[in-house]
Amino acid sequence: MKKIFTLFKPYYFKHEVRRITDIPVKILMDNICDFEHVSFVHKKCFKYNTVIKRVGNVTILEYGVRHLPLISFLVTNYFLIHQKISINKVIHKSKKIGTRNWVTSEITIEEYEENGILKTLYKSSHESFLPFYLKPFNFFILKIANHWSDIVWHEDYEICARGFELEKMAF
Repeated sequence: MKKIFTLFKPYYFKHEVRRITDIPVKILMDNICDFEHVSFVHKKCFKYNTVIKRVGNVTILEYGVRHLPLISFLVTNYFLIHQKISINKVIHKSKKIGTRNWVTSEITIEEYEENGILKTLYKSSHESFLPFYLKPFNFFILKIANHWSDIVWHEDYEICARGFELEKMAF
């Protein structure tokens, strides 16, 4: 009997992304903590976002997420707690509205020097337990998550790169 229940147990899912860029930590963190740009810049991946409350380094939000950007009418609504832990680390706890399962996300950004050039390592991870029946599709879920993440990254990178250029010109 125990084996049957084990088959129906949710499975652990983790999605990780590592990117190397020339954008400094401060500019990337400013972008991560700027919720106002999401509805305008990321229309492919988000239907809306609403800041519910801000207290110190914690922001509570509601997001409408388009997990499949090509099918824009499919939107999942999330409740999200965003906490800036330090100058280079953010933690998110989010859950689909009406469910009990939380997704834990962590973003860390570190600067380093390579051959005299300043570089930045951006790392993000998302962890959750998904329903057992999705496990056979894990490969496709990761492909979709990577595609979605790439879209958001490229849209944000353009903004951050412009901001970095302005900063270099002392604006």
